[in-house]
Formats: sequence, C-alpha cells, structure tokens
Amino acid sequence: MNTDNPTLQALIFDVDGTLADTERDGHSVAFNAAFDEFGINWDWSVGTYGELLAVTGGKERMKYFYAKYPAAQQISDKSKQCMDELIPEIHMPRQSITPIYWLPALSR
Repeated sequence: MNTDNPTLQALIFDVDGTLADTERDGHSVAFNAAFDEFGINWDWSVGTYGELLAVTGGKERMKYFYAKYPAAQQISDKSKQCMDELIPEIHMPRQSITPIYWLPALSR
C-alpha cells in the first residue's frame, strides 16, 4: 500500500438489521430483559416485536403496546400513569444492554 497517496480500501455502511438481524436478536431480547428488570410481565415474541416495528422508536413502541394490546394492561399491575413514567426508565437500560445481545447475531 502506498502511504504517500492512501486509497480507500473498504467502506461499510450499516443500518440496524442490515448486516445482522439486530432487531430480532438484539433489540427484542433487550426489551424483554428490561421488562424483567422492572418487574413488568411482558414478553415480546418475535412475531409481536415484528408487528411493533411498524411503530418508530422504542418508547413509542412500549406506549403503543400498552395502549393497543389489552393483555398488556391485564398482565401489568402498573397504572397507566405509572407506565407513562416508567417507560423512559425502562428504555434507558435497554439501550445500554442491546449491544450485548447483538454479539451472537454478528457472529453468524
């Protein structure tokens, strides 16, 4: 390689889910782990999470799930007001643990 005139050897772009299924193998798993951590009895299956991807944004996804899925309200002992306050708190640790769940997806 000529260091006097370096040339670009590679350029990789990635958007979540392009190189690995980070939604299924990362984000959805991290959401479920965060729900467990906060004592909320929600479990987003791959199918449910796939449907929820139509809603942009993690906090918005949780609000939509709580509002639109009657089972979400029945299995949670939290009031709606409490859930509105909890959702941003649930979302924060999920953001920090998501990359841990990406590792198996990236190694495939």
